Amino acid sequence: MYLGYRLYDASDDLLAYAKQTGADGGLLPLDTIPAYEERGYPEIGELAELREQFGKHGLRILAMILHHSQLVNVLLGKPGRDEEIDNMCKTLEAWEKWGWTL
Repeated sequence: MYLGYRLYDASDDLLAYAKQTGADGGLLPLDTIPAYEERGYPEIGELAELREQFGKHGLRILAMILHHSQLVNVLLGKPGRDEEIDNMCKTLEAWEKWGWTL
């Protein structure tokens, strides 16, 4: 089992606090990444930067949290669902290429 906080940013203060309280890492909401809302998926470089920021504090990104707005059409079977599914695939591909492991 891993202890992690749901982090709304990767600031040095917040990550230092998480480490001081015994966390192994954090759960990262994807909507904290600039341009995620507009694009619908994270880019590999953004994930690498975040991993480096977490690593400076001896922490890991334990999970990414998807924003519900990116899956509304999929869940409701509305037009636009194919784009949302494509963005989800891009998210998973970036996560895998980034080299995520626990």
